[in-house]
Amino acid sequence: MRWDLEGRKFVRCAPDVEGSGPDLSRLYEHARWDQAARRWVRRRAVLFSRAVRGGRATLEELTKAAQRWRAEQGYEVVGEHAGTRGWREAVADIEDGVADLVVVPSVERLGFGKQVFERIAAAYAAGGDVAGPGVQINGNGRIVGASTS
Repeated sequence: MRWDLEGRKFVRCAPDVEGSGPDLSRLYEHARWDQAARRWVRRRAVLFSRAVRGGRATLEELTKAAQRWRAEQGYEVVGEHAGTRGWREAVADIEDGVADLVVVPSVERLGFGKQVFERIAAAYAAGGDVAGPGVQINGNGRIVGASTS
């Protein structure tokens, strides 16, 4: 990043360009600023999955996929929830300040139809986020890309 004098804003550039600073976009996405400690800390994630009748993948396989993705992204796991009550417990973890986001292996594990959007809205209302290997949600809570497992 460097400051553009004419445009009076920061612009992306290569690290070898004179006047450029580090690209902090990954830091902003995968960490949060702890005001009390005055330092960056890894975002805390709670894993959620549920079995779907007739699904190809087992609950264990889905949880392992979510754990692999979480490890690649650098999130700290603070809990795992599965099943029918698992979503309520995951959102409660966000509300209690235990977790910052819910990691799901795919969009279909959130539910079907309107339930998917209600669950994403519930996580946002609690002050958290929803992410995962098969989930791409923008800042407004809209699904930008999704894959099913």
